[in-house]
Amino acid sequence: MSDDPELAWPERREAVTYREVREVLNSQRRIVSDIDEKAMRTVRLTALLVGAVLTAWNVSDGSLFHRELLVVGGGALFVSIVAGLITYSESRDLVLGPTGTYVEQLIRNGFHGRPWNEDHLHTTGF
Repeated sequence: MSDDPELAWPERREAVTYREVREVLNSQRRIVSDIDEKAMRTVRLTALLVGAVLTAWNVSDGSLFHRELLVVGGGALFVSIVAGLITYSESRDLVLGPTGTYVEQLIRNGFHGRPWNEDHLHTTGF
């Protein structure tokens, strides 16, 4: 059996569709990874800013800050941390590609009389 996945398909049309679906999934994974990285970078930077502001507040006994602005700025930093954590956790729940159930079905060859490659194309919406 060849290592080239395109040669395993009986028709060129199915091979091209497979390649395109793989490219879409790989692109989606790269985008999600990029979003995760940016969200965590934002959370880390915001945590550093909160630490710096709290340190400056303690060192200066609060005389350098306007209390109202500090509350508004602190609230904005807190919202930024929460939004970054929510973004990171939501992107971790995305399912890109075959699910565990589909893989188990593939192992059992349980495609209701249809060849697995046809079922795969049907499942991906093509």
